[in-house]
Amino acid sequence: MNLEDEFPYGHYNYCDYRCEKCEFSGTCSVYQEELEAIEEGKDWQEVLEDSFEKTRSMIETFMEEEGIEVSPEDDDFEIEYKKIQDKAKKNPVHRLANDYMSMAMDFLKKCPPAMLVLSGLDEERDDLEYYCTLIPGKLHRTLASLYHFVDEEDDFHLVDAYLTSLVVYKALNKSLAAVEQMKKVMEGAAEELNRLEDLLLEIRIKFRREFPFEILLVLLKQLEQVPGKTADK
Repeated sequence: MNLEDEFPYGHYNYCDYRCEKCEFSGTCSVYQEELEAIEEGKDWQEVLEDSFEKTRSMIETFMEEEGIEVSPEDDDFEIEYKKIQDKAKKNPVHRLANDYMSMAMDFLKKCPPAMLVLSGLDEERDDLEYYCTLIPGKLHRTLASLYHFVDEEDDFHLVDAYLTSLVVYKALNKSLAAVEQMKKVMEGAAEELNRLEDLLLEIRIKFRREFPFEILLVLLKQLEQVPGKTADK
């Protein structure tokens, strides 16, 4: 697999799902399919059902072509998979991410959207609200893929961890920028915003310790599996 060719072809697997702001939306097959569905008058639930059905069909076709059958031995895989997922959830940085999500959501509940719009902070509010739920999920996936790589030495999991980590860093940096801008306008909420900022910075520092970005990037470049670009960390 050469990601110079595959990426951005598969960028929808490693994005923040904000299609309206994505530079790749014009070439994203998932986004184009959603547009077509909306033009056909389908609602969100129908679009989601179509997506799940297409995914299920693709998996079944792949398993049939490859001669893969579900067997009792797959229980071992399920046990190992759950073990790694649990390990990621118990990681301190994962817990911090969940704490941040709760804190950010509580803060936003106290701030009426209309007030933030009038203050010129509507975009910052959107960033804070959107990314506070995405950070724990993407961070969990990064850690789980890294643990899979350590256990199985499967290059796919290393690539997955790296590309997902880019989304984590983007979400953290966007959130930090939003908090910083809010602090300039919302003097009365400085204490709460400072706590959010401190927690975001702590998450970013500890995430880098758990996911040694530069070291793994060297490994990936040696495999010639990722583009030669870095994230804004």
